[in-house]
Amino acid sequence: MFSWLRENPRAQERFPKRQEWIALLNRERDWLKHGGDTQMEIECASAAFMIARAASKLEVWTPKMEAFRAWLMKHVEEI
Repeated sequence: MFSWLRENPRAQERFPKRQEWIALLNRERDWLKHGGDTQMEIECASAAFMIARAASKLEVWTPKMEAFRAWLMKHVEEI
């Protein structure tokens, strides 16, 4: 799912430089991994992308994970 987000044509329109989009997708992950601002607000889209990225590493998905994937793909333009 992360690759789908990374390759999303809409993101490519919004971020002509792919590195900027990748940095945005990794922002919260990098903060969690390395620390950073003492106060960081995580928006719905960022949380959804982190969940999608983590889930994409798993070989077997539960029904809840499949439901989340369907929700994200349906609402990605809104979040």
